[in-house]
Amino acid sequence: MRGFGTPSWCAISIAIASRLSLGTNPASKSRLGVTLTYAINQRQLLNRVLDYGEIDLSNNASEGNMKAFVTGRKNWLFASRPKGTEANTIWMTIVETAKGSDLDPRRYIEDLLEWIPQLPTFVKPEQLEGYLPWNIETESSRTISA
Repeated sequence: MRGFGTPSWCAISIAIASRLSLGTNPASKSRLGVTLTYAINQRQLLNRVLDYGEIDLSNNASEGNMKAFVTGRKNWLFASRPKGTEANTIWMTIVETAKGSDLDPRRYIEDLLEWIPQLPTFVKPEQLEGYLPWNIETESSRTISA
């Protein structure tokens, strides 16, 4: 289903494209010229966003989720080394993905620490998919779907 701003965007993009093709565009180095060129170059991506209404037009939610980590990063001594930074990235990914799947991150990690040791030594990636946050049935059931 097409989004709310689709008719306006279609009219604007057609006007910009026709103006650029006629050579009546502002100087390519001017702010307006750069803006118009950017809009045309990003047209396909914006159309995808407008066609699929679930996609948010901004990344404010993602940036908001990361703000606590950015604020605290200077206080984390282990993040000053490459291995510490990698560990921090993995940890943040697990926590934020659990939050994004409407799970309590602490409980999800506790469950992982309970479930993972029970797996065989050599596990196939397909076997681990059931433990991903979006495959957990419900937080209260503490069971996995695969």
